[in-house]
Amino acid sequence: MKSDRELLEPAAKAAGVELWLNSVSSYRNGANGPTWNSLTDDGDCARMESACEIDVQWFRDAVMINIDASDGECIEYFANHNGDKNAARRLASTRAAAQIGEGMK
Repeated sequence: MKSDRELLEPAAKAAGVELWLNSVSSYRNGANGPTWNSLTDDGDCARMESACEIDVQWFRDAVMINIDASDGECIEYFANHNGDKNAARRLASTRAAAQIGEGMK
């Protein structure tokens, strides 16, 4: 399992966010920009999904994130997030964006 930092850095790269680490758990979009964290903020996650062209599909007990057919999909079950559908979506989308970012040069 990757750490938040290991997910956020390549995900930000894929989304075109200039990520600055302010502390162990605080990230900014640019040196003086607003905080950014697609794992905890629905707005940041939605903007990242849009920038990365990530498709979100909802099911009764899970959310499935599709990126490119060759890259596969990420599935998160709501039960694994105490029933929080948006937490499941944020993690799955950030994982997918991280895959995209890791593939960028």
